[in-house]
Amino acid sequence: MPRLVRSIAVGLVTALVPMVPLVSVASAGADPAWLDAGPTSPSRAAVPPLHPCIDPDHGDPAITRVSFRPTSIDIRRRPATVHVRVKVADTGGPGRASGPARGEVSFTRGVAARLHVVDRSTMAGTVTIGRNEFPGRTDVTRLLLDEVTVVDQAGNTTDLVDDDLAAVAASTGIDVVGVPDREPPVISRLRATRTRLDARRGDRRIVLTARIHDAVGDVVRPQVSIYSLGRRGSYNAQIELRSLGGDRFRGVWRVPRWAPHALQRYRIDSISVSDSTAGTRFRVRRAPFIQRQLGTDIVRVRSRVDTTPPRVRDVRLSPSAIDLTDGPRTVVARIRVIDRQSPVRAVSFDKYAFWAASPLPQRSRLVSGDRHDGVWEVRVPTRCSINRTPYAAEPGVWFVADGASLHRTYRLRNHDVSVVLSGESAVQPRYRASAVDTSSIRVRFGAAVLNLTDAAGELTRPDGTVIPGSWTACADAVGASVSCLDGPVRTAVYTADDPLASGARVSLTVNPSGVLDARTPYGMPPVDYPAVAVIP
Repeated sequence: MPRLVRSIAVGLVTALVPMVPLVSVASAGADPAWLDAGPTSPSRAAVPPLHPCIDPDHGDPAITRVSFRPTSIDIRRRPATVHVRVKVADTGGPGRASGPARGEVSFTRGVAARLHVVDRSTMAGTVTIGRNEFPGRTDVTRLLLDEVTVVDQAGNTTDLVDDDLAAVAASTGIDVVGVPDREPPVISRLRATRTRLDARRGDRRIVLTARIHDAVGDVVRPQVSIYSLGRRGSYNAQIELRSLGGDRFRGVWRVPRWAPHALQRYRIDSISVSDSTAGTRFRVRRAPFIQRQLGTDIVRVRSRVDTTPPRVRDVRLSPSAIDLTDGPRTVVARIRVIDRQSPVRAVSFDKYAFWAASPLPQRSRLVSGDRHDGVWEVRVPTRCSINRTPYAAEPGVWFVADGASLHRTYRLRNHDVSVVLSGESAVQPRYRASAVDTSSIRVRFGAAVLNLTDAAGELTRPDGTVIPGSWTACADAVGASVSCLDGPVRTAVYTADDPLASGARVSLTVNPSGVLDARTPYGMPPVDYPAVAVIP
């Protein structure tokens, strides 16, 4: 279903800036009385421009062809790769098409190919099936084409399944020939170059080697898990083991110079491996096996001592305020971090806040000073914020860590965040539908709308069949008749061209795919989901 909202944006200020008064907006879970509120803006004959937070590309991308080759693979001796290709038609509407952005082709048994953009009409991807990937009682496994998803740059999404997918697919699945494999890999050996060392002059390394074999399948993702012992600091490492050929694997553990204790202890907790990319046959060996192989599961290291986490001296955010209804922006944040012992190794803005464009950690760069006393900068992209109240905001959190894995957080306080709202301009009106008779559906809008063209309404049956019709009987909040185009429209009737069967369940969508005609005087289209009604 199309996503009209491009994203959320918020203005931020430092702790030195007083909090700007906030203007509350109607929330999605408002009381039904909200629908009976009076008009909030004067009628406008001219169609207002779209709100800056609304992407003008409102059209779902069309998937016209799905193909993959080969359609039969043999994985008895080696892995095999299937190449997938998807043809896409993205026409946009009413604005220019943004073009495809990402997608996925899914088969049964958890096999999927992520798609990348080749050009505006083509997406491609690959999926690799490991040697004897799938266990079973037969030598042939059928992977059926299950679902295809394409998302355009504006966030509009198309999913094809079942008959719709079969209509555009060149093949229905992949035949996989392999040997049934029901046993996990065998870990027969683990060695470490040392279990005691002195790291006071710099980071050191320990080489880990292992012998792992599987009679039928490939060895996938072997790794050794290590963590620190002690009450201060936290250190966890996953050491990947890489193949040296045959059943031999090798990995390197870089032991840190700094630690909260002069004699730091680390535990080699486990060695694990799978023989399937799906992880269906998994083997893990823990303390008893490791102790037998190494003589101990504890690694003792003499380290430089650091018991003090980094200190956050100052946080400055620019700009100091953003009107979240103006569109996406970038907040430039600078933070001064001091650590007189081990150098600062990580500074990030790593907790999701509703104004940030991504919940992923936003890494910083050192812009002045050094890793013992320096200023770090991160640029946090923001998103438009609509249909919500700023009181739901969750301030972000700065995370800083040093070479001893000691860390400290700085939480942005409520008065660090300044949100500027323009009242109703940041709200997409909701709407409800109810059947009047066998051919008429009454719609009530949560706010006044204009430009209610016939193209701005679509009545459909559960099977997706579109029922032609038009808007009539438009009225304002007090029930007075108004033009469906000039408004302000608070209620309207969508009349089907032909009577509908009694008991039929229908869906009415305001502004269907490719259409953004209906909107408030502030340029906000109604929310992007259909209203359901049952014909009496």
